Amino acid sequence: AGDTVCFGYPVQFINTSTISSGFITSYNWNLGDGNFSTLVAPSHLYADTGNYVATLSALSNLGCPDTVLVPSRVNSVPSSTITLSSPNANICEGDTITLSGTNLPGLSYIWSTGDTAWSIPVDTSGVWVLTVTDSLTGCWSKDSAETFLYFPAVIDAGPDITIPTSESATLTVNVNPAAGNYTYDWTPDPESGDATAAPVVTPSVSTMYNVVVTTEQGCMAYDSVKVILDLNLVELFIPNLITPDGDGFNDKFVIKKLPLFPTNTLAILNRNGQVVFKMDNYDNSWDGEYQGSVVPDGTYYYILKISAASLAKEFKGPINVLRSK
Repeated sequence: AGDTVCFGYPVQFINTSTISSGFITSYNWNLGDGNFSTLVAPSHLYADTGNYVATLSALSNLGCPDTVLVPSRVNSVPSSTITLSSPNANICEGDTITLSGTNLPGLSYIWSTGDTAWSIPVDTSGVWVLTVTDSLTGCWSKDSAETFLYFPAVIDAGPDITIPTSESATLTVNVNPAAGNYTYDWTPDPESGDATAAPVVTPSVSTMYNVVVTTEQGCMAYDSVKVILDLNLVELFIPNLITPDGDGFNDKFVIKKLPLFPTNTLAILNRNGQVVFKMDNYDNSWDGEYQGSVVPDGTYYYILKISAASLAKEFKGPINVLRSK
């Protein structure tokens, strides 16, 4: 007689041959896959699944032969391969990974957790074993997968930063634990590049900067910091001397950073209080002239009034005009 087995297990042939007189001198098995045996009851491991028909030939001491066909079947083993829902087995705190078997009809599943679904979520470190059984044949196989729980860094991008308009600020994110192979991603991108813990930014408007710090295991932490631009903090540099002699150096009354305050009024007065120059939205162009003629060398006085949203300032002081050397 043959046998029905699962792939990977040998077929054990049973030989019940008898003879009424005399004795059997030899047995010859053709195992049906190109292999042969002369054992009384051989055991054979087939290389593939399917139906096999072995042939047993027996010979008596009187030279009488007899032959019998012995059918066997090798059933396939269901796949128990576990696949993960992520590219690796790392789990970040608060996340889950789904472990899945092959979802096919006629199969039953049992996990080492006791779950009987074909897939399960896990959120911690562990070794997970899945046994899959073919409900019809009883053939089974098992597989295992190991997962690893990691924790994101604790980060702090600090309090909001207030700077003068047009100035730069250095953003800083503190990471705990301090030692680690971290990557940094800031948005919007800082001018100095975003792959650093301390980028330099020069925003044109008040801007919220967001940072993502990722550990080498892929766990992410998030924080943000706002850089606030304050015109009140802008320091104007107002010179007290111009030398409009045409040499291209210090020929005009240039107030640095005044373009940040386009709504302004500038008046230049002589010692007698006479206005020799006045301009709304002053553009740093006064070169010491009044009504098309140069003003005499001497000390004059400026009155600068600037205004912006929620800001109004007035500056007064002397300005010396010196052409002769």
